[in-house]
Amino acid sequence: MKQGLTLALALFSGALLASFLLDDPGKLTISLHGTVIEMSLPIAVLLLIALYAVIRLGSRLFSKRSRSAKTTR
Repeated sequence: MKQGLTLALALFSGALLASFLLDDPGKLTISLHGTVIEMSLPIAVLLLIALYAVIRLGSRLFSKRSRSAKTTR
């Protein structure tokens, strides 16, 4: 029951956020040493989430690898 309510709340929140983003998605501009990167805000958020997931996965793989190396010695 609790998981169902959490899922319903997450879906409702996502739908509400999507409706606001469709009206005005926003724009992110990053300027580094003369290079300008422009993207919409939802794409920037998705890229940050993907970057976090890759870093998290890499750290988990590295820690498992170091643990297995310690146990084999």
